[in-house]
Amino acid sequence: MKKLLFAFIVVVLIGLGAWYFYTQQHKDSHEITLYGNIDIRDVQLSFRVSGRLTKMKVDEGDKVKKGELIATLDAEPYINHLKEAEGQVKALEAELTTAERNVINYQTLYQKNAGTKDRYDRAVDKRDLTQAQLDTAKAAVEIARINVEDTQLLAPSNGVILTRVQEPGAIVAIGQSVYDMAVEDPIWARAYVSEADLSKIYPGMKAIISTDSGQQYKGHIGFISPQAEFTPKTVETTQLRTDLVYRLRIIIDNKMPGIQQGMPVTIKLIPKI
Repeated sequence: MKKLLFAFIVVVLIGLGAWYFYTQQHKDSHEITLYGNIDIRDVQLSFRVSGRLTKMKVDEGDKVKKGELIATLDAEPYINHLKEAEGQVKALEAELTTAERNVINYQTLYQKNAGTKDRYDRAVDKRDLTQAQLDTAKAAVEIARINVEDTQLLAPSNGVILTRVQEPGAIVAIGQSVYDMAVEDPIWARAYVSEADLSKIYPGMKAIISTDSGQQYKGHIGFISPQAEFTPKTVETTQLRTDLVYRLRIIIDNKMPGIQQGMPVTIKLIPKI
């Protein structure tokens, strides 16, 4: 009885081993290995107004959070302009009150045959013109208020400062770069797949991204280019460089320190079993 039980266990173990070996071989035969590079987006940060830089609050290599104040311009000219615009609104509001009162008075006189229609019409025109001027002045106040706010440069997202382009005291124009920032999310690897393997992959397909130092990251295919192109010379592939390939973007799911722009990586695409 014991011999039969032992023999049964041996057969089961052999069967499990064979099944495991088969599934691993089957899995490996369907895996696609690609070679690519880490691609981290960067953005040029600039002011929407011109002026003199008063503060540069972060330096190269500093991490910043979305909404963090990273630089300021001299706001005094814009604050003065805002005050002038607000004063113009107050003056026009007073003028409109007088114009509306005149319309009522001339309308009453005209209805009592004590005034002319021409005087009444001119009062109405004056009121309408003042109202239009007031609307324009209020719009100018909003623009002036936005300009004051725009003297503060905020980080648009989480990221790392790559380059500090300007220094306090510099006069910068609208849109002139102040910082170059690497965007923290998303981070992806750029790779290329041959036409022969194109039918085997799909958006959302799981991937393992490995660096030369041995670090591994989980990811998935986020984009497959619909257009073929010749393999860029900077990309290592097991195919001939004259082959047409399709660009992939593999988004990294578990972001950890150590990922750098341009870092070469090996990507294994894992099919569904």
